[in-house]
Amino acid sequence: MSKLELNLQTIKEKMVFVHASMSVYSGEVSLSKTNLASSGLPKNLVTTGGLKLVDPKAFNSIDSIKAGLRSKLAKFGQSCDFGFATPREKWEFAKSSILEAQPKFDFAVDEFCNNYKILNEQWAIRDDHKGFSDAIVNAAHSIEYVRSRFAFRYSAVTCDPFAGTEDQFVEEIHGLIPSIHQDISQKAKSALKGYRSNKSAITARIGNTMNEICEKLSCLAFLDSNLQHTSDVIQNFMNAQLQHVIPGKKQLPEDVQSKIATLLMQMENPENLPVLGDLIDSIHKPVEIVSIPSDSAADSIDALQPNPTQQSPWSGFTKQTFF
Repeated sequence: MSKLELNLQTIKEKMVFVHASMSVYSGEVSLSKTNLASSGLPKNLVTTGGLKLVDPKAFNSIDSIKAGLRSKLAKFGQSCDFGFATPREKWEFAKSSILEAQPKFDFAVDEFCNNYKILNEQWAIRDDHKGFSDAIVNAAHSIEYVRSRFAFRYSAVTCDPFAGTEDQFVEEIHGLIPSIHQDISQKAKSALKGYRSNKSAITARIGNTMNEICEKLSCLAFLDSNLQHTSDVIQNFMNAQLQHVIPGKKQLPEDVQSKIATLLMQMENPENLPVLGDLIDSIHKPVEIVSIPSDSAADSIDALQPNPTQQSPWSGFTKQTFF
């Protein structure tokens, strides 16, 4: 489907833009509000023009909640200037993900605020902060101010552009396709990381990863029918590889791992995704056997003998890499 086939009415009917934000206290104060100069301060104590008042690790739990929600919204939606462009059919999933994250965020904020004074003092008395302890403690914000800097907000809207801007809006939404391909390729890279370094095998769990990829592509196929085609190619390939795997068995045979790895290697390049079916067909394409005339058979056989001084083009690759 080209951008000409994608129209405003389709976007209105099938897409909702989901925005979720978590505002977080900065954990620092401007150096201009202290009696300190940036020169001579430990590097882990300052930012550009700011003095850190707590250990940045104190925000880890909140950062984890933010990353987790973003990951869930990206499961079926695509990040854009309006939030996450999400298929309407997946709005309930997005909504439940947001409502699940909100109480976790509120709890983490309460824990941070209730312990803020202790966090500030622990940061101040570190060995590498000696000489600056009083300044760190004196610059601490009030608990009321700290709490006011945290906020959890979300919204879900449909877009109805002003007259005369409809075509530009449709073009921008159609322009999400390259970023969809980019996200899929990143998932493929992540799935291959351990296998490529020989640190881990490709297990039956790869089926879940591929199913999520295919579902996202199918949900967003109203943007471009090629997304559905790519989904079908991946799904058919995985069904063929996993059909004889014993249910409940996590470890996959080496030849199956090799074939799935080859598919993932093709998926790593986002430009390959629209033509993934052709690439897979070329991998499986049978080798054509050419008959050799009898009068030249001897010369041809000699030519096929291995040359001990010539390195094989396949040297350096493990057997798991190809099939």
